[in-house]
Amino acid sequence: MGNPEREPVIICTLLDESKAAIIPRIAARWRELDFGGRPVAVIACSQDASKATKQAFAEAVGYTAVFVESPNVDKRVPGSDKLAKLAQEGTYSNVIFMHRLALLREAVRVQALKARFDQGPAKWFFWLDSDVDPRPDDAFLRLHKVLTATRGPQKPRTACGIYASRHWGGDINSKWIGEGAGLYVPLRPHRVQVCRVAGFGCALIPREVMARIGWGGYETYRAHRRDALELDPANGSGVLGEDIFWFWQLEQAGGAPPWVDTDVRCRHYQADGTFWRYEEHENGFLHAVYVTDDRDEAATIRLVNDGPDPIEFACYNLSIQPGAEASVSPEVWNAIEARKLKARRVA
Repeated sequence: MGNPEREPVIICTLLDESKAAIIPRIAARWRELDFGGRPVAVIACSQDASKATKQAFAEAVGYTAVFVESPNVDKRVPGSDKLAKLAQEGTYSNVIFMHRLALLREAVRVQALKARFDQGPAKWFFWLDSDVDPRPDDAFLRLHKVLTATRGPQKPRTACGIYASRHWGGDINSKWIGEGAGLYVPLRPHRVQVCRVAGFGCALIPREVMARIGWGGYETYRAHRRDALELDPANGSGVLGEDIFWFWQLEQAGGAPPWVDTDVRCRHYQADGTFWRYEEHENGFLHAVYVTDDRDEAATIRLVNDGPDPIEFACYNLSIQPGAEASVSPEVWNAIEARKLKARRVA
């Protein structure tokens, strides 16, 4: 397993101004993670963050933080000028947004591989999204064990924590290996399982893998996928997100698909401090639950339902009757706008 003092770690992340209110909270939590004595630094893409947000992040995370950008990224991504017109709810399934994310992640990857510690180059790259809080505190050590406990040709190349999707709380890490429509297996506690779909919200990657696989080919993939859709309009399988694209490349290169430790359960935050987390239920499975205990009312959006029907989102346990007021996260408000529901913001 090597000497921990000779295995530097770089936390890789992207900062987003829309999450400015929660970024210091998340960064402070990262500071509490146990890295087993390894030296740690942070490389963050600050393309979409203000100077104040960068400063707040650096102060909260505590480790040496290096900020990078992707030069002329909006000129290098066809269609970037259309992103501002998209509701935030829709961007995470939009190829323009994902292409842009791919280039931002690539800028972090390139800089992270160049970084040098007194002990030498980084050995481990711990990708964390700026709205993801890994739990428990030994999350890194658990994922490190997954990557180092198995040897031979079938050993894992990446290990991930589990977290629910930010907007709807859906499982991300439960798609099983296989072709076709896809088979999903329920997430169970206290297991290490193999899956095909994973995200970079919480992913540990060794240097030899990070050096081999990047995002530089996303533009070519996007172009080929567009051509395929034009030739076969009935093929509605869509496009790969920049994170799934990376894991697909790894698998195609002869590596194993990602492994997940279901006891590394991350909180996935929304902009008002509410979050999704996994809880164990009586049926033996893990289920995503939306938690509002730490909601920051100042960051919520107050609205009134001006329509004739209730506004309902079952996953949020939300039902706003006609004429009633409610406070919701900016993410829920974006969903209401995207669906053109009759609601208006109030002071």
